[in-house]
Amino acid sequence: MGIVVGALGLVVGCGGGGYPEAGEPREPESRVGERVVGVPGVAGGLVKVEGREPGELGVGLPGEVRKVVTGYYRLPSVEGDAPVSEFSAVVAVETERGVSDDVVAEPGPSLEVRDVLVERISGGYGQDELVGVSELASGPLGGVSVCGYAPEEAETIICAWRDVNTAGAVSFPNTGSTGAESRLENRVFGRICATFLAVRHDLER
Repeated sequence: MGIVVGALGLVVGCGGGGYPEAGEPREPESRVGERVVGVPGVAGGLVKVEGREPGELGVGLPGEVRKVVTGYYRLPSVEGDAPVSEFSAVVAVETERGVSDDVVAEPGPSLEVRDVLVERISGGYGQDELVGVSELASGPLGGVSVCGYAPEEAETIICAWRDVNTAGAVSFPNTGSTGAESRLENRVFGRICATFLAVRHDLER
């Protein structure tokens, strides 16, 4: 697994398949273990699609889940009535609190939930099946954040996070990137990683 260095991932100034340049991640409004999730009108520069929901993503999740939110988000250049295949799908949950603030040493319930969310949003692939997975520097929210390619959807990037009491996953379709380049040379992958971290910091407070 590669490591993407820096709070916003790799290159944020060029490339990116039309994704907006991500700003600095929003500072959390709550303490570790007390985070809440929501679906704001804009997240990481992406615009929420009103009246269309990927509700199936939040059905039948593990019992540790206390709250689930879902939504579609679009690039500003994409119309709200476009096919859902052109949108980013988002699912975020609040879970029972883990026993430790160290989610690497003591994963807690958010690990299992995160893995279920990745499988749901990727169309059936577990995180171990994603291609070219890179771990990101998670920024002010901490926890563990990763991005990788869906195996049979060459231009779709799947990103996910988990921390003490939340987990979530976001899909980025039609990125124009196939993962053929190395992680350190792939400007599109870097822009998506930066966008994901900004999205997460707007979803989780």
